[in-house]
Amino acid sequence: MPQMAPLMWLSLYFYFIFMFLLVLSAIFFQSDYKPFKEADLSVEKSKNFFWLW
Repeated sequence: MPQMAPLMWLSLYFYFIFMFLLVLSAIFFQSDYKPFKEADLSVEKSKNFFWLW
C-alpha cells in the first residue's frame, strides 16, 4: 500500500526523536547535569541502559 508510506516514515521519525530525548535525559539525570564531568560515563551503566531496549 503506497499510501501507508508517509505514516510509516512519520512514526519512525517520532520514534527516533523520542529515543534520542530519552537517552539524553537519562545521561543528564544520572550525571547530575554535568555530562562531561567523568570522561568514561561508565560503560557498564550505558550497557545496562541499552539492554532494556
